[in-house]
Amino acid sequence: MYEVRVEQKAEKQLDKITKGNPMAARQIRDFVYVLLPTTQNPLSMHNIKKMQGKENTYRWRVGNYRIIGEVYSDILLIKIIKIASRQDAY
Repeated sequence: MYEVRVEQKAEKQLDKITKGNPMAARQIRDFVYVLLPTTQNPLSMHNIKKMQGKENTYRWRVGNYRIIGEVYSDILLIKIIKIASRQDAY
């Protein structure tokens, strides 16, 4: 199982989403804190794509939001660096 670390900036972004869209924020929290840590291989999930030009950086799609993170398979770590709406994520 992977350890998930959420950067402070991403946590603040999630707090803003909570104020505007609490239902979407709940989906994101469930994904980040429940589903990601329990998956055997986060790179095989159906909602993931590799970010071009960035090593170890991937994005997951959760509704209209994107979760951008770095995956370190050698140490079983996922570092969430950004959570944003689809139009603001890139």
